[in-house]
Amino acid sequence: MSRHFGLLAALLAAPVFAQELLPPSPVDLVRGLREGGMADLGLEYLADLAKVASPEVAKVLPLERAKCRLDMARTESDDTLRAALVSEAKREFDAFVKGNSGHPRLPEAAVALAQLQTLEGKGQLQRAARLPTEQQAGEMAKARPLFESAGKQYAAAAEVLKKLADQEEPNSAKGREYATNYLQALLDQGMNTFFLAESYGEEPRGKDTDSKVKAAKDAAFVFDALWSRSKDTPQGWAARAWSAESFREQFEPNKADAALKVVVDEAAKARTPASAAGAKVARFFQLRADYVKNGHAQAASADRLRVRSTCQGWLREFATPPTAEVYAVRYYLGRVCLNEGLKRENLNVEQVKPKDPKEKPEEKVVGVKDSGVQMLREADAQFKILVRTENEYTDRATRQRPLALRWLVGNPNRPPAQFPTFDDCYTAALVQ
Repeated sequence: MSRHFGLLAALLAAPVFAQELLPPSPVDLVRGLREGGMADLGLEYLADLAKVASPEVAKVLPLERAKCRLDMARTESDDTLRAALVSEAKREFDAFVKGNSGHPRLPEAAVALAQLQTLEGKGQLQRAARLPTEQQAGEMAKARPLFESAGKQYAAAAEVLKKLADQEEPNSAKGREYATNYLQALLDQGMNTFFLAESYGEEPRGKDTDSKVKAAKDAAFVFDALWSRSKDTPQGWAARAWSAESFREQFEPNKADAALKVVVDEAAKARTPASAAGAKVARFFQLRADYVKNGHAQAASADRLRVRSTCQGWLREFATPPTAEVYAVRYYLGRVCLNEGLKRENLNVEQVKPKDPKEKPEEKVVGVKDSGVQMLREADAQFKILVRTENEYTDRATRQRPLALRWLVGNPNRPPAQFPTFDDCYTAALVQ
């Protein structure tokens, strides 16, 4: 018996007043674990629950296991492991669909299957981005059929969910659940179409340019429709932010910046949980645009420091639960601090006399000043988090971290006995 199931069993054996603290159902507990970024624990709990579940709960276990694997696949950086999770999730989604004809959660499974295809498409885009520039366009094109197929599934599932929501009392539990799932399906559909636009690259040529703009406009149409019908929901506010960012995919960055500012300003005035969802997404897009423009090594130091401050502020508000955006911002912050720490003014440089007196002396970096060390430590702290968790930025953080550690550990080639701690010795090994 695992520690998670043992805890639940203890609570069930407690007095009635303690049982009132339990979630309405085991399924709600699993959902809470997923939403808290602990899908792996949810999967472990489901394995124990299968031994004692009622027939009604047993019916939905394949669906719940598949949704846990879907969430785990979203943060898995290894292509092989992610493919295995996606394959197993598909198998269990199919098992639920085939074994539960007429079940009220079938549309939810249909949406999740579409999400799997979106995830596969995004994985293909990530693989393409790691290739040489001349090979990227062809590999990115392979993601489009996945996005296109997922788009059709989202649309079909959303239609069914809308009908189911309309059949229930608006304030009933089922009515609210169907309505929420319907709005989420629309948001996912718009995001999927946005990713389709991204599959044409940042600088497409010829017909690809028109296709990219069309996909971005199609995404904006879905987002705008969602916002117009649900202005008091998190999905509606998030859709508004995505719609604003879609201007960037239409090669209109100024419009995107202006629209995002409106979302942030109006969300600040509204000050509701729903508007906070829009503010989070909009501020992420603002931050990402600023990072791309001013986070690199050639940018002015003042601009880099502004990006750093923006990343820190965003993480203070939105670091939990861990999401794809959280991992992205941690990576941006690490890169900005790395670039700031290694700027020319923070380096100790010595002049090396050339063998040929006619040649100019060469500069050799022999260390980093205290001001730079502070930045490198901050960079390492972010990279360490990314390296120790599975996410889209794990591989990139693994490659960047040694650049910071090189100057934090001193001479990595000295004997192990000269390192004060095991962690310092391990860090030196990473640098080597």
